[in-house]
Amino acid sequence: MTETQLDRSVAALVAEGWQIVAVSQSGPAFAYHLVREGALALCYFNLAEQPPNSLCYRMAPVR
Repeated sequence: MTETQLDRSVAALVAEGWQIVAVSQSGPAFAYHLVREGALALCYFNLAEQPPNSLCYRMAPVR
């Protein structure tokens, strides 16, 4: 599976219609799993960074 980095935050993706379907946590870091129209996006959010930062990636399907 390959990914494309998105220039939007978790909040912006949700505002665009993406739905959070799962959240994983490891220490101060969270991974949000979002779906929209059959597409998957993963957003990583680290509370240990100041200010907190999120990185989001849209995952391409395996062919």
